[in-house]
Amino acid sequence: MRPVHLTDLDIAARAILARPAAEWPERAASLVSGARLADRYRKRLARRHPVWGDGTLAAAALGVAGRDIASPQRCDAAYVKALQCILTALSENGPFDFCRPALYPTQRMARKQRNGLYPGETS
Repeated sequence: MRPVHLTDLDIAARAILARPAAEWPERAASLVSGARLADRYRKRLARRHPVWGDGTLAAAALGVAGRDIASPQRCDAAYVKALQCILTALSENGPFDFCRPALYPTQRMARKQRNGLYPGETS
């Protein structure tokens, strides 16, 4: 599965929020396993999975829920419980990566200019 961003968590929580609360744990587990399947599909065939998308949690949620995604106006108790179901499904279904953004991209450029190399390059 591709790295999990905060947007992925939000979209997945909203996708299961549109369903009855009794279905949330099963739906969350389905989204996580679908995203893992789609990532393997993408790596092997170099294209998106027709249902589960490109291997991100958000693509899996959008592929299954389509336009049936709830739009909460605030972070209420139901949204928090849906988000908790997503996080539980992620933790139960093996390791996953959170996104590690470059905090200081200008430092990399300064290092390149100083050394004449890109990060990770060796001479």
